[in-house]
Amino acid sequence: MQLKLEISNFEEYLKEDYLIGNYNGQEYLNYKVKERNEILFKFPYSIILKLFYHQIDFADWILWQILGEVYGVCQYSDIPACKIKGNHKHNGTWISYWLAKTDYDYGFNEWFFKKKKDINILTEIIPLLEQFCHCGIYDNKHFLDFLDELSDKTKHLSENEKLNYFKNINWEDIVNRLLKGT
Repeated sequence: MQLKLEISNFEEYLKEDYLIGNYNGQEYLNYKVKERNEILFKFPYSIILKLFYHQIDFADWILWQILGEVYGVCQYSDIPACKIKGNHKHNGTWISYWLAKTDYDYGFNEWFFKKKKDINILTEIIPLLEQFCHCGIYDNKHFLDFLDELSDKTKHLSENEKLNYFKNINWEDIVNRLLKGT
């Protein structure tokens, strides 16, 4: 079976999490459901994707550019959107939450949003995430510099303008050129 980015749901995550042996018992299941419900109380809109780690990092970077900072503790990322070093928190309007690893560098991630319209931003960037399939790019300083330049270029744009700007970039071509050193 070839792993690919897919829209999923909480029930599928629980089923697969159980099948791969991540949990065994009602107590764990109750904990996961309770934890999710607590997040949904403050961030009532969510979407779950099955995808690779680097696609999560890229999605989080784009969401940060469009929606602003994340809510909660700032997590490590190979594509850092936040420039603050060390332990710290943010008070944004969305959360990126890793649910479970189901294969090598692959698994379930759930994004939670305060505003329903923000789910649309994530679903609209799914084609960009599908293009973005090169793990080796994270070690490329030129790529991270390119993202910093994009961040600076687009910071004055509205959410819709940023979304359209990012959607019109040929990410696959940029990544291939940077990996080849051109």
